[in-house]
Amino acid sequence: MQDLEHIGKLLSRGEATEAAKQAYNLASRFPNAHFLLNLLGVAATNIGHEENAIKAFTRAVHLKPNYLEARANLANRMMAQSQFEEALQIVDGSLQFTPDDAINLNAMAVCLIRLNRFEEALKAGRKAVDANPENAEAHNNLGICYRRLERWEDASLCYHRALEINPGFTNALNNLGLVLVKQGRAPEGIDLYKRSLDLNGTSASTHDNLGLAYLSLGQFDDAIRHFDAAMEIGANMVDASFNKFVALALKNKLHLAWPYAECRFDSRRSVPVDYRYKGEAPKWDGKTPLQGKTLLVHAEQGFGDTLMFFRYLEHLTPLADTVLLAVQQPLESLLARQSVDFKVTSLEKMSVGEDGAIDFQCPMMSLPYLLGKNLAPSEAPEPYLTVPSQITSIWHKRLGPAERPRVGFAFRGNPDHQNNKNRSMDLKTLLTALPDGADYHFLGIDLSQDELDLFATRSNLHSHTEFLHDFSETAGLVSLMDHVVTVDTSVAHLAGALGIKTSLLLAFIPDWRWGADVRQSNWYRSVSLFRQETPGDWATPAAEVASLLRGSFG
Repeated sequence: MQDLEHIGKLLSRGEATEAAKQAYNLASRFPNAHFLLNLLGVAATNIGHEENAIKAFTRAVHLKPNYLEARANLANRMMAQSQFEEALQIVDGSLQFTPDDAINLNAMAVCLIRLNRFEEALKAGRKAVDANPENAEAHNNLGICYRRLERWEDASLCYHRALEINPGFTNALNNLGLVLVKQGRAPEGIDLYKRSLDLNGTSASTHDNLGLAYLSLGQFDDAIRHFDAAMEIGANMVDASFNKFVALALKNKLHLAWPYAECRFDSRRSVPVDYRYKGEAPKWDGKTPLQGKTLLVHAEQGFGDTLMFFRYLEHLTPLADTVLLAVQQPLESLLARQSVDFKVTSLEKMSVGEDGAIDFQCPMMSLPYLLGKNLAPSEAPEPYLTVPSQITSIWHKRLGPAERPRVGFAFRGNPDHQNNKNRSMDLKTLLTALPDGADYHFLGIDLSQDELDLFATRSNLHSHTEFLHDFSETAGLVSLMDHVVTVDTSVAHLAGALGIKTSLLLAFIPDWRWGADVRQSNWYRSVSLFRQETPGDWATPAAEVASLLRGSFG
């Protein structure tokens, strides 16, 4: 007991190395002393011996299952190693002994948040706050649950309460800033981030959040300045790197932006892109010769991206002996008909190894960076997709003779897209703006009952969802349109790649692919851009498109 007391004093004085040395020596003599093992775990943690710390805490819990301090220490180490599922099991076990323990309830909320189980985290967070109403951390975590469930007002109340308890709580300041930015109150969020930086100027995450707030206002230079600060402070701030890519792309400086996008698959990102290729072929670096080699290029994100970056395939065929393109199954039929210089298959087929040996692989969005191909505003290519004549013939028969101009339209994108709410619009808003004098053809694949009811109110609205089984069919329909009106979805890329005159309605801060402050797409010559003047204001770009349509067909 004297030895244990001495080790405890060493730890309290910050002499962790000596404390660990003595704890290791004592543990060799008393391997089943649960209190000693817990103390050893603390000492090992303080000197960075994470594996030994976890072993010591685990052994202490095994020897005495109701040893709550050791259980809490073990759960903390698991969470520090991002082993949240394992930590959750430890915390759940602790709550079997003390169901109303505030510390463990708060730890449970943290684990569930990190596992994206927000409804369950909300229940644990409420219990943690009830168990200890004066715990600022618990209020902050409860706010995170509400924020991730997009319950902004509830989240704000939690963060304000956390700050009442602890005015210098920078995490709560940052989280409240996030909510304000999401609510369209970016200037207020910026003030909070600056206040947080006054308290902790070396917080990389605060600089990153501040950059995102400036980005939401279209202040790209300020945003880039803070993304740079975040990267300089935190070597692992890969989110800031990708955010800088977005800011540069919106400034129409893609030649500078591409290198910063290469972090998009990094697991350290808050939402990394899923790497679709699961094989063992090395990634092509853009320099290794491909003569006599087979290069797999694979789709990585949405349908629109695949259509957008398809243009780069022609630059690869002179470099490699064989080029194989793996795309989403709905695109396979259309893209397989576009070239005889490379083979097109589906990602689904690649997942079962159907296409044999691959020497190198490359995700599609990396092609402009690796090939050094950067589009200037005047370099948007001519149409590079065509529709097989048999498909257009079938669509001619389906549509019949054109008595009036045909306008295709799409009003929403993929509901799973993280920014879909901002880039999609209400059908009623769009229909109100579409003038008489044309036949309007819906180019999407699903309509709700309310939307079908709206269709029934106008005889010049047509839906073809029963025929649109893949992009070959959609391309056939789009190719017969005189004009396409769409929000930011794959239809815009398809119409642009086919050379169809297109009006694209964009959010106030659009996706990086469309840049800012330009009216003509850098990617497609036939696509004109109509932008919100204020966030959420679809009426202005819709009215501009309506005026354009009226001028084109009276």
